Amino acid sequence: RTQDYQKSLGAAIKWLRFQPFSSTAAIHATYVAGACLENHEEVIRIAQGEADRLLSDNFLLKNNNVFSLASLNRTVEAEKVWLTINPEALKEREKGTFYATDGLLKFRKGNAAEGRDLYMKSIEFFRNAGDRVAMTRAFFYLAREEMRLNPKAIELKVKAHDLAKKYGVVELLHL
Repeated sequence: RTQDYQKSLGAAIKWLRFQPFSSTAAIHATYVAGACLENHEEVIRIAQGEADRLLSDNFLLKNNNVFSLASLNRTVEAEKVWLTINPEALKEREKGTFYATDGLLKFRKGNAAEGRDLYMKSIEFFRNAGDRVAMTRAFFYLAREEMRLNPKAIELKVKAHDLAKKYGVVELLHL
């Protein structure tokens, strides 16, 4: 599976270089690098390199950049980018993603209770929207943060893996 993700990432980077104003290519590349390959340095390189001209206007690209910065505990840099997002301007679908990434930032800055609440808000948002895939992703990353703080929280990771299987979120099954 990793080889498939590597190929997908390579194709997305070629696509972005061929069409440098394609936010779809940039979002795909950063998602695959971060969520599928856990190569957060590559996400940051793409977002701040090939896709930098798109970064100022695109919530999902900013989100992927912040997710990777925070995942690497580069919270000062992550927050600087995060504060450029106007939550009032988000599309309805983007709000659940916003809550989850805001939760990640809170966890990484040492406020687990607020981070947990934001992840739960995201999970509930996606559940109510009927988006089981996004709900599963939010739950998975909540479990990741809980396990980082308490390795005994393995039951959350098991539940997240079960949800990923149930809803076909295959990119999470190997993590």
